[in-house]
Amino acid sequence: MNYDIHVTFSSLDVPRDVLGARYGILSADERSRAARYDLPAVRDRFVAGRGWLRCLLAERLRCEPADLRFGYGPHGKPYLLDAGETGLEFNLAHSGANAVCAIVCGRAVGVDIEEIRADRETDELAQRYFAVAEWKTLATLPVEQRLEAFYRCWSRKEAFIKAIGDGLTFPLDDFEVSLRPEEPPALLFVRGDPRATSRWTLHELHGPPGFAVTVAVDGPGQVVVQQSKQGGLR
Repeated sequence: MNYDIHVTFSSLDVPRDVLGARYGILSADERSRAARYDLPAVRDRFVAGRGWLRCLLAERLRCEPADLRFGYGPHGKPYLLDAGETGLEFNLAHSGANAVCAIVCGRAVGVDIEEIRADRETDELAQRYFAVAEWKTLATLPVEQRLEAFYRCWSRKEAFIKAIGDGLTFPLDDFEVSLRPEEPPALLFVRGDPRATSRWTLHELHGPPGFAVTVAVDGPGQVVVQQSKQGGLR
């Protein structure tokens, strides 16, 4: 079985004709979800992202995008009802107009993208949400390194909880990740699961400038970054 993690980036700000084509392949449930967004820009990006996801998965499964059926885990993580013997797993994330999708066979996977913003109270957020060892490490870094280190840590933590499918019901301070610029991305500790650190692999990706991107996968795997899919239905 191929354990390569295929990662693709895209913009969610697409031309109106592309947006219309992607809306046309959504399920009734997805259209209902889109209608609940009050802001047109947010609604359009949801439609663009779900349509793009359908096209990426359909390309792998050699089927029509509109034919795909999704189920949802206890905390909302989507999965394919018709993955069959492929064991296809995926995860989608976006920040503003930038989206990233990770696809792998036979492994749980999570991906996160975070815009690196200097206008947030990162020290306060770190002390509130990070594990003690993480925010203490953050405080020891030179001031000029702390902003990127904060978002590096945040994206790694989000990718892991998205991979396990627990969302924010899994406390962010119950596990630790590496965050120093000279350290490779890694899961360092998970409360109650001493084997987790040897099971999970974290990959830091070079995404759009000004963004931190991480993929977490259960087991080994090499990241293969695909060409960005922009412009058309696919």
